[in-house]
Amino acid sequence: MGNEKYHKFTPQQDGRRKIMPEQHKEVRAKYKELKSQRQTAEFFGVSRRLIIFILYPERLKALQEHNRKTKHWKKYYNREQLTKATRNWRAKKKKLGLRIDTRKTFYCIKCKKMLPRYGLYCPIHRKEAIKKSQQKYKNKILVA
Repeated sequence: MGNEKYHKFTPQQDGRRKIMPEQHKEVRAKYKELKSQRQTAEFFGVSRRLIIFILYPERLKALQEHNRKTKHWKKYYNREQLTKATRNWRAKKKKLGLRIDTRKTFYCIKCKKMLPRYGLYCPIHRKEAIKKSQQKYKNKILVA
């Protein structure tokens, strides 16, 4: 469960992704055909480790949990490196047209339009949501 208030990259915008989630089925099918992680990795032009994480997602979860417990990122950065990395990240978001200051920005759950104030829906989708909740309420009364 992520923190929804931060505007994240889509998988296509995230330059770290080599294989999109939609391609995972293709990777699994190719692995069944080739029967080799190394050959599958060469075919897609990625590392063998990535292929392992796609084939066995529980291993990725275990690694993420281990990294969370050991706080492995603390040993890499001193203050200057962290400042430089943060500036680079913000520049990338700005270049992609994503808003950096997301603390006071809210987006509609359905259409992802920016809202003028706090809320879950834009005016169009708010009306639909109200109608749905009223319908559910009426159905509960009729059933009871």
